[in-house]
Amino acid sequence: MFGYQYSEILRSLMCVYLCGGSCIEDVTTHLMKHLSLHPTLRTCSADTILRAIEELTFKSITYKSASGNSYDFNTADKMNCLLIKALLATGQLKSGQEYDFDFDHQFIETEKYDAKPNYKKFLGYSPGVAVINDMIVGIENRDGNTNVRFNQRETLERIFKRLEASEV
Repeated sequence: MFGYQYSEILRSLMCVYLCGGSCIEDVTTHLMKHLSLHPTLRTCSADTILRAIEELTFKSITYKSASGNSYDFNTADKMNCLLIKALLATGQLKSGQEYDFDFDHQFIETEKYDAKPNYKKFLGYSPGVAVINDMIVGIENRDGNTNVRFNQRETLERIFKRLEASEV
C-alpha cells in the first residue's frame, strides 16, 4: 500500500495517540520530525494513513426483513481479514489450535447522522462482535434498530469462513 506495509501504517497511526496527538494530521505536522530519528521506524504521512483507512472501508449493504424494514450492515471484510492476519502474525492466535468462540452484539451510543434508535431508547449502532480468548476476531456493524437475531446466521457464517480460511 503506497510503499508501506499495513503494519507500518498502523504503527504510524498508533504513534499519533501514544505520543499525545489528537488527530491523524498530527503525525505530519508535529511528530514526523521526531519519529524520523528512529533508525528502523518508517513513519508515513497523514495522507497515507487516511488512504489506507479508506482502502479498508467497505460499502454498507441494505437488507430487507420479511416485515419490510430496511437495515444497513457493514461486513468490513478487508478490515476483518487484516485483523485475523495481525493476530496470527503477532502469535496471539495460532493456526490449527482450538479456541473458545463468543459472539455478542454491543450497543454503542452515538449522535452521528446515520445512528438509529434502538430498543434501549438511545441513538447508536449495534455491531456484532466475535471474540476468541478476549481478542476481537470479527466485527460487523449494523443499524442500532436492527433486531440482534436478524441475519445473525449470515454474520456468523462470514466470520467462521474467514477464520477457517486462516486455519483458526
